[in-house]
Amino acid sequence: MVAGLAAQGSTPGLVYVDGDADLGTPDTTDSGVLDTMGMTHLLGDGVPALARLGPRHPLLPADHIALLGFDPAEPSTEHWGRLASHRLHATPVAAVRSDPEAAAAAALAHLGARTDSVLVHFDVDVLDTGAFPLANFPHFNGLTVDQAEAVLARLCASPAFAGLVVTEANPDHDPEGGLMEALVRMLGRVLGPALGPALGDGGTA
Repeated sequence: MVAGLAAQGSTPGLVYVDGDADLGTPDTTDSGVLDTMGMTHLLGDGVPALARLGPRHPLLPADHIALLGFDPAEPSTEHWGRLASHRLHATPVAAVRSDPEAAAAAALAHLGARTDSVLVHFDVDVLDTGAFPLANFPHFNGLTVDQAEAVLARLCASPAFAGLVVTEANPDHDPEGGLMEALVRMLGRVLGPALGPALGDGGTA
């Protein structure tokens, strides 16, 4: 998605709403899961075949990224070092919980002076696993669904909003289907105002 926006001539920014900072590397991982390395590759590090996807390298400058909602207990010392060396705009989960709309507004303000479009990455593992066990990687101090909705609503209402990517919604964790339904309804409320004018239906998606 970032590569596609950049290839169209846009200067994209990314708000990374995720329970993890995803600053792992192939050399330091215990799990081998590439999903834990997404931010590393966007910043131009890690495996060259992934870090050099898209029309430029690095795909995103560090000041075109805002991390939102990560658990500060998760990053290793090495990951914290990478976060600090890139001077990433980073708002941990406790700060997001205290004022979701303000955290989202601060992320948009950070990107607004540098970018002309904003892509939103929403990993379901940013939610409290105890209340909403849909993701693969548990986070028991995550956001409530209402808090996540407040964040996403603010981000998606931005005039610069260019798209929303939803990851890690695992239907195997929801045999009755109630969690997936709740997630889809929440995303519908968030995206309705953004998509309504494009659909010509006055705001209903």
